Parts: sequence; C-alpha cells; structure tokens
Amino acid sequence: MIKLFRNIRRNLLNEGKTTKYLKYAIGEIILVVIGILIALSINNWNENRKQNKQIIKGLSEVRENLIGDSLAIVKTLKLKREDIKIQNQVIQLLTNDKPLDSTINEDLGRIMIARKIKLIPNGYGLLKNLGLERIENLDLRDNLIEYYEISIDAIETDTNDDLYEFINTFLPYVRTHFSDWKYVEYGIPLDYVKLKNDDSFKTALKINLGNAESTLLMLNNGLENIKTLIPLVDKYIPKTND
Repeated sequence: MIKLFRNIRRNLLNEGKTTKYLKYAIGEIILVVIGILIALSINNWNENRKQNKQIIKGLSEVRENLIGDSLAIVKTLKLKREDIKIQNQVIQLLTNDKPLDSTINEDLGRIMIARKIKLIPNGYGLLKNLGLERIENLDLRDNLIEYYEISIDAIETDTNDDLYEFINTFLPYVRTHFSDWKYVEYGIPLDYVKLKNDDSFKTALKINLGNAESTLLMLNNGLENIKTLIPLVDKYIPKTND
C-alpha cells in the first residue's frame, strides 16, 4: 500500500501536476491521521474494556468482603449488647444495698471485655489501585469511601480503645483483687465486700460502659453503610458489564 502511494506521488511530480500532487499529499496525510485516530480509538476501547473488567472484579470482591463484614458485625453486635447488659447488671449489684455473693461470679467474667473484629478491605484496595475515579457512579464511589475510609476506621478505633481498657485497667485489677478469672466465663473476687465498696472499680465500669456503647454505635453505623453499599454495587456491576 505504501509503495502504491509512493508511485502515485512520483507520477504526479513527473507529469508536472504540482497542484494535484499537493491535494493528493494532503489527502494522504488526512487518511494517515484518520487511520491513527481509529487505531488509538480501538486501543482506548480495548484498554477501557480491560479496566472495566478489573473494576467489576474489584467490586465483586468488595461485595464478598461486605457480606463477610456484615456477618462479623452482626455477631459482634449481639455479643457486645449482651456484654453491656451484663455490665449494667453488675453495676446495679455493686451499687444496691444488698450483700454481694457468688451469684455474681458468672457476670464478672463478661465485664470490660474487648470484642475484636476483623473487617476485610481487599476489594477496596484493588479498586484504589485501579483508581476510584474510574467508578462512574458518584453515589457508589462516595459510599465506598464513607465505609472504608471512615466507618471502618471508627470501628477499629473504638474496639482498640476497648482493648486498651481491658488490658490496662481491668486485667491489672483482676490480678490483684480476684482469686480466679476466666474470659467470658467467670470471675471470683478475693473479697466480695471489698469489691462492692470499691468506688474506683465501679467508676471504671461506668466509664467503660460509655466506651462500649460508643463501639456499639460505630458497629451499627458500619452495618447500615453495608446495607446501603451492597445494592449500589449490585446495580453498577451489570450496567458496566453491558
């Protein structure tokens, strides 16, 4: 094809048809430019198609992660609510006028404990590497950022605070004031009377209760975010796939 164009140009020059030669040269340049643009368009289309497939893959993984996160949050919420209920019961027993006895032992195994939770951001990490700006749905993009950049961080911060209190406040107290203690099962104080009259212990429980309720709120917020996100992901995937 190139040899053909070269022969045509040579013949036009040899015949002295300069004007026709220029017109032909311009036409040839236009054809070359059009060819380049078509090739670039095809290449861009192929690249966009590949990237869309990667986004779909990332969103599919996000969906799986969100389902796993929701199951983990629901389980943790259930346990956390029970812990808070039990801790309230213990506070009431410590502050009433009745004597304290071994009936409280089981509840003392459930106070100030930390509930660690593992949330999975693998799919979101993949999307960030691809570029979140490639997700055309702004509502979906904003909700992804809200959950993974804000909500998960809040949950981790609150659960870490719970763990800090458990390790640095409760366990040292247990070591010096309990004869035996087993995680979530029981706690046996050295002296029930002293435990009941220990205002610092009661204050620690009340402070921890406020922190635990904050953790509960963050977990609920995370669960609501997931409930919003999953339908948005489901709507985006088939639309992009088409």
